[in-house]
Amino acid sequence: MDDRKRVLSDHKKVKKKLIPPFLYKLGPILEISWVKVILPELFWIAIMHDYHGQKKGVELVLSLSKSSYDFQDDKTDMKLYGSTSSFLKLSAKSKEKVREFLNKNNELTEITSALYPLVASYPDCPLKFLFDHIETDRMESKKYIEYLKKIISELYDKTTLKAILVQATFVYLAFQMDVLKVGVNTSLAKFPEIEKYPNTEISKEVAASIRSAVPAFFNEPHYDVNSRWPSYFWNRGLKISPCTFDYGEVKIGKKQ
Repeated sequence: MDDRKRVLSDHKKVKKKLIPPFLYKLGPILEISWVKVILPELFWIAIMHDYHGQKKGVELVLSLSKSSYDFQDDKTDMKLYGSTSSFLKLSAKSKEKVREFLNKNNELTEITSALYPLVASYPDCPLKFLFDHIETDRMESKKYIEYLKKIISELYDKTTLKAILVQATFVYLAFQMDVLKVGVNTSLAKFPEIEKYPNTEISKEVAASIRSAVPAFFNEPHYDVNSRWPSYFWNRGLKISPCTFDYGEVKIGKKQ
C-alpha cells in the first residue's frame, strides 16, 4: 500500500472525491471555499498563533470561544465560537460579560494585543467588541498591512503547517465545545498526532481529516452562510493594500 492509500484508508470514495468517515455519515454538505470563506473566518486564530505561539495562542482562543458560549443570551444560539462571524451572535450585554471575564483572568490585554493589527485595519471586524476600552477610531492601520499580508500568504495553501495548525485549533474548539464527536477507529480519533505534522504518516492522515472536517462547520446551524465578513475581508484588503499579490483565486491589493 503506498503512502497516499495508507493516509486515506478510512475515507469513502464518492465519485472522484475521498470523504472522511464522520462526514459521509452526516450526509451531503455544501462545498465551501477555503480561500474565499474559511481563511478570512479563521484568520484571527492565525494571528493569535503568530503573536503568542502555538500553545499560548490556542489557550487564549479557547478562553475567548468558551466564554462567548458561556455568556451568550441563549445556549442554543451558537455552540462553536470559532469563526470571526460567530461573534456577531453575541448581544451587547454578552459582549460586556465576555470582556469582564477575560479582563478578570488577565487575558483581555493578551488577546487584544494580538488582534490589534486586524481590528485596526478592519474597523468592521466582529471582534472589535473586545476593544471597548480602546478608542478604535484612532487606531493606526497602515503599519500593519505588511504583517497581515505575510500571514495571509502563509495560509493561502491550506496544506502548509501554519494553515493546518489553524484548522486543527478550530477542530479542537469543536471537540472542546462538544459539537464534534468521532469514532475510535477514525483518523480524527488520533487528533493529538497533528503536533507531528508533516513528519509522520499518521499526522498526515489526521491533517487530511481535519481539512475535510472544517468545511462542515461553515454551513447551518454552525455558521451563517450569508455572513458579510469574508467578502468584507477581501474587499477591505483591496482597499488598504498598496501592492498587488495575485494568488490565482483572489487578488490582494491595488494595481499600480
